[in-house]
Amino acid sequence: MVDIAELSAKELYELARKKELEEARQAQMQEQLTELKARREQLIDKHQEALADTERQIEELDNQRKELLEVHERALTSLDEELARLEAEMSTQKATPATTEKPEPTPAGPTASTPSSDDTTAAVETIRSAPTAGTEPLLPEQEELPPPIGEDVDEHREGKKKGKDESEQLELLMDHLQKMMKGRTYISEGLMKEKLNFANFKTANLGKLLDILVRQSRLVRRSGGNYVLGRAAKKR
Repeated sequence: MVDIAELSAKELYELARKKELEEARQAQMQEQLTELKARREQLIDKHQEALADTERQIEELDNQRKELLEVHERALTSLDEELARLEAEMSTQKATPATTEKPEPTPAGPTASTPSSDDTTAAVETIRSAPTAGTEPLLPEQEELPPPIGEDVDEHREGKKKGKDESEQLELLMDHLQKMMKGRTYISEGLMKEKLNFANFKTANLGKLLDILVRQSRLVRRSGGNYVLGRAAKKR
């Protein structure tokens, strides 16, 4: 420890100067420390405010999304009901002439005569023996039709087998779709494919099968790749 009494005036001056510089440096460092702490607090506050604002925006957007989905669902349901009503009305109007049409009465008069049994037998034999233009002889129900000219027998049978398999696939697909559509207004093709894969239904030619069902009016294709059950499917 330095004894101040033994120091000269010059040494005392230097010592006092060093002490003053040290105190000034300490004060400067303390000021910088205080400023940095204040800036840190401000940064934390701004970050918290930004997070809170972002959370509010996310909540507002989520509420808007729910409202848009509900409005879309209500509008789509209303349109589907209107379409079903119009289709049913058109179907009723088309069927009305056929159901109200009455058969024409058979004219009766003095010129009408009842043919004898001999005349009837002769007429039947004539019809059986004489071929009619533009008609083909009736084949037994169990007899298989021959393949078209130029087509191989195996190819003809293979085509009939494919047609039968495709018909079975269509019926199986409709069974799945009717189960999927319980409690639903419509279903997208993506969700349909996912559910069919889960049910072990082969979806390699799903697009072709859907096109066939649409042509048969068993399905109705809506915008956005959505499908609803058609008039033919609902009657089943």
